[in-house]
Amino acid sequence: RDWSSDVCSSDLADLNAGYAAADPFPHVVIEDFLPTAVAEYCLSHFPSQLDPDGQEFDRDQERFKRSYQPDFLEPRLRNLFYAFNSRPFIRIIENISGIKGLIPDPYFLGGGFHEIRNGGHLSMHADFNHHKPMNLERRINLLIYLNRDWKPEFGGQLELWRTDMSQKVQEVVPLFNRAAMFTTTEQSMHGNPQPIACLLHAALQNV
Repeated sequence: RDWSSDVCSSDLADLNAGYAAADPFPHVVIEDFLPTAVAEYCLSHFPSQLDPDGQEFDRDQERFKRSYQPDFLEPRLRNLFYAFNSRPFIRIIENISGIKGLIPDPYFLGGGFHEIRNGGHLSMHADFNHHKPMNLERRINLLIYLNRDWKPEFGGQLELWRTDMSQKVQEVVPLFNRAAMFTTTEQSMHGNPQPIACLLHAALQNV
C-alpha cells in the first residue's frame, strides 16, 4: 500500500467514517497496512536483545512483555519509525481519525517494537494520556502486528471493552500486517488479557 498517495483518497474518507462510528470507542482495523516487503523485513529483523532503553515487564498487569526503543534499532527499522513521525504519515492519521493538529512523539514513549512471550498477557487498561516531556495529551495508538500464520487459538487478541467493563465489544486477532488504530482516552479500555500460546510481535506508534 502506497500511503503517500492516499492522503486525500476516498479510501481514507471511508476509513474516517468507520473510525468515527466504531463501537465501543473510535477505532479502525486495516489489513495489509505496510508494503509486504517492509512488514517481512520488520519480522525477519525483529530484535532479540534488549537495548539500553528497552524494557521488560513481568508483573500482574503485563506478563512476559518486552519493548524495544526505535532509536536503537538497525538503520532501516529505525527509519521506518522516523517515517511514522513524518508530516505525510501524521496527515494520514489525522484524516483517518478526524483529529487535526496531531504532533508526533520524538521520544517514542510507549512506542517501538513490542513482544509478548508464551504465557504472557496485557491486562485490560486505559493508556496513560499525559506525555510529560512534551506536556501534551496522547491521542492515538497504532498497533501493527507482525505474526505469521497466527491462529485464533494462540490467543493474543486485542480486546476492546466498554468503559465500565460490562461488555467486550470487539476482538482483533493479531494477524500479520494487520493494523489496529484507536483513540486513547481514559475511557478506551483495551488489552490482550488472555495468556498467549506463542510469541506475539507488534510495532506500536503513539501520537
